[in-house]
Amino acid sequence: MWNQAVAFLQSSLDIAVKGLYRLDANPSFWREAIDRYATIEDKLIIESLLLVLLVERFKERSPEIQKTLQDICEFSVTRIYTPKNRMLIGRYPHTAVTFGISHFALDRMGYGDAAFGRTIETAFRSRQVYGIERLPYRTMEARWLQSLLFADQEPTYFNDLLPASILQSETSALRMSTSDSYALTHALMYVTDFGNQPLPKNLKIGYLKSLIDQLIAAQIVNENLDVLGELLMSAIFLDGAWSVRTRFAWHFLTQTWKQYGFLPSPSFEAKEYNKLSNEDAHDYAFKHTYHTTYVGAILCSLVLRRPDLIASAPTDRPVSAHISLDSVMHLMNDCPSLRGLSSCQWTRVFQGALIDQPQLSILLCDGLAVHAAQQYDLITLCGLLESQLPSEFPVPNMLREVVTFLITQRDSGGLPPEVIERIATAFSEHSSDGEL
Repeated sequence: MWNQAVAFLQSSLDIAVKGLYRLDANPSFWREAIDRYATIEDKLIIESLLLVLLVERFKERSPEIQKTLQDICEFSVTRIYTPKNRMLIGRYPHTAVTFGISHFALDRMGYGDAAFGRTIETAFRSRQVYGIERLPYRTMEARWLQSLLFADQEPTYFNDLLPASILQSETSALRMSTSDSYALTHALMYVTDFGNQPLPKNLKIGYLKSLIDQLIAAQIVNENLDVLGELLMSAIFLDGAWSVRTRFAWHFLTQTWKQYGFLPSPSFEAKEYNKLSNEDAHDYAFKHTYHTTYVGAILCSLVLRRPDLIASAPTDRPVSAHISLDSVMHLMNDCPSLRGLSSCQWTRVFQGALIDQPQLSILLCDGLAVHAAQQYDLITLCGLLESQLPSEFPVPNMLREVVTFLITQRDSGGLPPEVIERIATAFSEHSSDGEL
């Protein structure tokens, strides 16, 4: 795992440098405005510097990695420290968070600008940086940066933000969207300083581990490598002990990386890519793959900072599957929102993965359940339940959640109420305690 992580980290940093140095070759493509504050180019540079900040924490990095980090900084420094950006912070102080992360990264690497830094510090000291409405995890991001900029002052706390955060919502993976998964992973990034600080004491760690586990399964089925990489980071932040499932997710990511040389993102469209000429195709590919590749690089840097992860054995106990692998694969093949098993990337990388059939069956069952709920595919959810009957094994928590989910859909019109009632009743009678 160590050699894999080092190789993929270096590869992703090389991709970053090559992509950044092409920005001036196609300015009309990269300088399209995202909003009133930034262009695509700005966003790319800012996220590249976040990558630098987090990889810089890996102290055993090679001279080659250090040189690549310096190359990113040297390209970015004149594009961050501009009069326009200083005026933007003065007019809209909340942008001090975005530019502040970039400044902190540049300063750590020896490229800082003291005057620009004072502009950012003024926005924080005046509290004007908090003068807009933010989602809880975005306020956590601002406080995280504040803790970096003012490290010699009192430690930053997040407890007052937790009651409104998804971290304390005790929701179900079945009811979460991709945006909710994004909020969850980013909240964990900021409250732990990307693994540098312990979790707040009033979080229910067992609940969060179970939720992350279910969401990992869902993103393996969905093949959203962006969110999958962030969920693997979350597994590290929660306790670092990797299960068979998290190790399979790592295998899935690294084998895909080896196959393509980068990590594809959900927005990458092969048809669009194939229509473009060489240079335009390169820019399109970088635009639609850089974020997922950066996520993979940050994950690699976290793995490399945790040698105990690499040495430890999976934490799972032996399991017996409540559903056969053939049954769940049949359901996946029939699911209309999946493309069929022949096109699923996980089927291509299964060989060599340290996961047995019962564990894979449970993983895919969990993943399919979350996927079907997100697509509001009640027929597939009913099929998952019916495939469990009869079974000699106790009812797993995920399928209990599916029953609860279906019961709450009785009046939605998605399925006849009597169908949902029949399945829920049968499943309740089959469960070990007779209750759901």
